[in-house]
Amino acid sequence: AGSFVGQDRFRFDFTFNRALTHEEIAAVEKRVNQVIAEAHPVVKHADVPIEEARTMGAMAIFGEKYGDKVRVIEVPNVSVEFCGGIHVDNTRDIQTFRVVSESACSAGIRRIECVTRKSAMALYAQERAAVFGACRALHCNADEIVSRIDKLNETKTALEKQIEQLKLRIAQAEVASIMATR
Repeated sequence: AGSFVGQDRFRFDFTFNRALTHEEIAAVEKRVNQVIAEAHPVVKHADVPIEEARTMGAMAIFGEKYGDKVRVIEVPNVSVEFCGGIHVDNTRDIQTFRVVSESACSAGIRRIECVTRKSAMALYAQERAAVFGACRALHCNADEIVSRIDKLNETKTALEKQIEQLKLRIAQAEVASIMATR
């Protein structure tokens, strides 16, 4: 439904009726990084008549305007697309790929924002630092973070119930004290 392609980040809008699950986002990352690692050559076709581009299998982005001749980017046996912007000579030039966010941008349209290259590596470093910080604060290993947080939330809920019960007892004691002095 639309896109933006920059040097080390991009946005892709697509029609879909629900949010992607964590597992679906992880599968997208895995597949894209697999194609990157396979080091496919990228073939650039210039001044291709639009009908010939469609015959090649290139798909137009809904709502985009194209001239009589277009540029087509092809990763053989992977993808054929109308030119979307920044180009590489080989998929390995992308280095790494990460999904930053996935959200609704309008009715029936989802938006996925991703980073590559240095921006993806910076995101990995930021997340690693956050995980190490959480491990330090929770006194646990990375694979224990979620269970520790779950346990803390259970404790918090139990303590909140105790506080409410104590507030009720205090209020009852105050009422009883007032009633006894009358």
